[in-house]
Amino acid sequence: MKLRKILALVMAMAMCLALLTACGGGGETQNTGSGTETNTGTADGTLPGDGTDYEIIVTNHDSEISKGAQFMDDLGALMSDYVANNSQDTLTVTVFNGGSLYGGGESFGAVEAGNADMAWGAAAFYSGQFPISEFIQLPLNGINSAQMGSKVFMDMAAEIPDAAAEWETVKIIALQGNCPGILSTTAAYGKIETADDLNGLQFRTAGTTAGLWVAAVGMVPVTVSTSDTYEYLEKNIVNGCMNDWHNIDCFNLYDVIGYTMDYCVSTSPCFIIMNQAKYDSFPQHIKDAIDLYSGAYAADMAGWYWDTCVFTTAAEMEAAGIEIYEPSEELLAFMTSDDIKNQVHSEYISYLDSYGLDGQAIYDQCMAIVDKYAAEYANVYDTEFAIEDWATSDVAQADLQANADALGITLE
Repeated sequence: MKLRKILALVMAMAMCLALLTACGGGGETQNTGSGTETNTGTADGTLPGDGTDYEIIVTNHDSEISKGAQFMDDLGALMSDYVANNSQDTLTVTVFNGGSLYGGGESFGAVEAGNADMAWGAAAFYSGQFPISEFIQLPLNGINSAQMGSKVFMDMAAEIPDAAAEWETVKIIALQGNCPGILSTTAAYGKIETADDLNGLQFRTAGTTAGLWVAAVGMVPVTVSTSDTYEYLEKNIVNGCMNDWHNIDCFNLYDVIGYTMDYCVSTSPCFIIMNQAKYDSFPQHIKDAIDLYSGAYAADMAGWYWDTCVFTTAAEMEAAGIEIYEPSEELLAFMTSDDIKNQVHSEYISYLDSYGLDGQAIYDQCMAIVDKYAAEYANVYDTEFAIEDWATSDVAQADLQANADALGITLE
């Protein structure tokens, strides 16, 4: 697809359209990332730029075989291709994987301080820093997939000022959900078949809000980083874990788990962020490359990428001899009971209150956003899809067109 700039686009139209796209666009007249400046190119029709080589350094704590690595490589390639096709300059997006640049708990601060230009990361590493964003990981909130979580997360930042404030020190490329976090146990512990099997289970948990549910059903939440989960399971320090489909694959947990309950406890809030000053330093055509593939496009792309793990990882787990099973009706009824839900959600509201927020009001707003997408994503996994299907999907095409319209770019 070849992209060319529109000449003489009305500035006011660009401003209005940019505000409709998620937290992404950028303009040189304001340092707000709002995409307010008209994209005019050069008067004689030549491409902008003077042959400068620009670079974006990305930190990713997950391994080089992870979805985070693949996603950032693919997203970076889209941005680089735009610059190559529409300017005389080049843009190289270099991704450092496996925490080789910064660890999972360091990436946000590294980008905020300008020590890294961009990061893919997980908010679960920062318990208490993003309390509203942690709603995405609240069990029994109705979010069932990475795609739905991405929609909800982006809307939260757009519609709830206190949620947006959690990210105000960086430029948001996208806020995304992760694929379902599921219950896995070691072969030695066995399968979880009844509520009694949950009692006292030493259970690896990531994120404050997920831990509320783990404790409510009788398990003992143990905070363990994703990278240490394998060792903790192998040494029987914990007997089970709540890791998503992607993490099971990325960290080779096939070796240390024997059973996996196909039940979505919760999803997880993740982020793609950029240093604002670095973004502001770029000429407009480099900003265009970033903004065209930011916001809803990047968030929906991430949701799509991570949700493919539900299909690919399940097949690999079964090949490795792991039994994947569904909970009995009795066990499911216990884990999802009104008593459990009310307890966990009340505790989350109190958690928000402890930060001086109006917990009930914010919770109600978040749940209303979830309700908006419930029907659309009710059967998200009924038809298998692959990463290769993303670019030609209806949602990708719609997101790209919306961003292009906001930036004043034609898609040919």
